Amino acid sequence: MQARLAAARVQCEQRGTRFTPMRARVLELLLQHNRFATAYELPCSILETHPCANLATVYRILGLLMTVAGDSPICVHPRPRARGRASF
Repeated sequence: MQARLAAARVQCEQRGTRFTPMRARVLELLLQHNRFATAYELPCSILETHPCANLATVYRILGLLMTVAGDSPICVHPRPRARGRASF
């Protein structure tokens, strides 16, 4: 997991984007799941360390991580699900 977080940090820096603690936490939570996770599942875990986080924040971070990830090993790509939700 640390290697993937480090790779994400480098990729963000290469694109001129900061890899903030909240962005790191979202990616860390995604990497901890042994299955795809929805954006709805993440805010509760993030609120423990970032009380100002909300669903919109999580979606923005996921969008940024997808842009930064490309085909890299950090593996943040949407997977369509029922009812219009995507899992990552």
